[in-house]
Amino acid sequence: MLSAHLTLPCQYSQLEKKQALPPFQPQITDDYGLDNFDTQFTSEPVQLTPDDE
Repeated sequence: MLSAHLTLPCQYSQLEKKQALPPFQPQITDDYGLDNFDTQFTSEPVQLTPDDE
């Protein structure tokens, strides 16, 4: 993974220590944070799916 070519500069030592800042931080306006999702997906009715057990 460390030898993979990335388009963004990355400090792997900071990344390993979980100190790296993300390149994009979404603006959250409420507890749900749905502003960043398309209404095509947020307006669909909720469906419960069965467990795999």
